[in-house]
Amino acid sequence: MPLQWCGWCGVGLLLLAPGCSSSRSREARSDWAGDPSLTQPPVFLTAPLGQLFTNADGFSGRVTLETRRGLGQVEVVTGELLGRGTELLFAPQGEGTVNQRLRAAGGVFFVWNVAEHRGLVLNEALQGYARLDNPVALSNLVAQPQPGPTADTTLEGHPCRAEQITMTLGDSPPQTYTVWRATDLKGLPLVISSATNSVLFKLHLAKARLERPSEDLFRPPAGFTSYDSPQAMMGELTVRRQSSRRQEGSSLPEPKPGDQWNDHTRHPN
Repeated sequence: MPLQWCGWCGVGLLLLAPGCSSSRSREARSDWAGDPSLTQPPVFLTAPLGQLFTNADGFSGRVTLETRRGLGQVEVVTGELLGRGTELLFAPQGEGTVNQRLRAAGGVFFVWNVAEHRGLVLNEALQGYARLDNPVALSNLVAQPQPGPTADTTLEGHPCRAEQITMTLGDSPPQTYTVWRATDLKGLPLVISSATNSVLFKLHLAKARLERPSEDLFRPPAGFTSYDSPQAMMGELTVRRQSSRRQEGSSLPEPKPGDQWNDHTRHPN
């Protein structure tokens, strides 16, 4: 059954629902417009890693990314990853420290064109989108087979072959990853990992299958409002949420001596 944007609308509602259950969590939210996880695509969409997902004409799967710098907390991002040629789409789902902020923002989705170094961030709750640009392109990629008997293995029923990938992005130092590619899925990466003393990076693509998603999924839905920047879009969402909270508060009756409140949080003397 072909995917439609209404399917992502359902995902957005699911992501939003947990944030509506607790007034305390709403009050604790920071300024969403300043949170890079809400306004910038995840690292596996953009160069250099996004280049690794462009071998297949089309695919879908559930992606989990774990990252940690130094002795800090492990950040987890999960969701659905779709590819159509050089275009990728990520719809965040599930639990995790970053995912909780994404749910609180009412459902944020990312579309990225690896070849053109640009994309979109869409917000389901706001019914809006903003364009993203990254002029820095991948300047070099070197792939070498991983030596030794562990170079070939099976992951989730797919025969895989390991490669050592070294990438250079602009003037930045080269980055090296171990990539396990499924040979029966046109070389689609199922695992990408890189670990040093200071950085942990592990990406896992589960339930992967070859399919070509509808082109409509990678375009702004009809009726969505265009914003000048991701920061402007998330700032607008912040203003609307704050206004909604003020209206909710103003609907409460004024307390009178002897009144008994029935909200289990306030008890008059």
